[in-house]
Amino acid sequence: MLSKAIAVLAAATLTSAATPMGFMPASNTPLIVSFQGISAVDGVNLPRDSSQNVPTIATEQKLQGQYAVMMVDIDVPTNQPPKTGTLLHWMQTGFTSADTPTILNTTAGTKTVFVMQNKMNAAALAPYFGPNPPAREPLSHRYTFVA
Repeated sequence: MLSKAIAVLAAATLTSAATPMGFMPASNTPLIVSFQGISAVDGVNLPRDSSQNVPTIATEQKLQGQYAVMMVDIDVPTNQPPKTGTLLHWMQTGFTSADTPTILNTTAGTKTVFVMQNKMNAAALAPYFGPNPPAREPLSHRYTFVA
């Protein structure tokens, strides 16, 4: 299983391989997430507008089979601070690796990747909605991608 986490104020972008401490299942296999070519590494704060559309999902190696991708906010405020909850932002099935690699250009440079494609046009099990955390603790949110 592949996974990726992003700690951001209100968005997420290009990332690769690092699950948040304590997140299960953990992985160290890179999952590339890119929002409109804007890149970030874990912990970078980005403008909310950069992550309001479905991201490009990719891997460094061609994968076999079909995959589902989930985007989860693991820092949703609760009525019992500092305890937090989770919120599903997106769940899409039917992803397969592209047959040929693509050069992904981002603000972090270029990377050769295999873009995950929804060739069968499977409907999202949970439609995508971008990060828009409330102005209450915790102010920074981590958005975790699991494939």
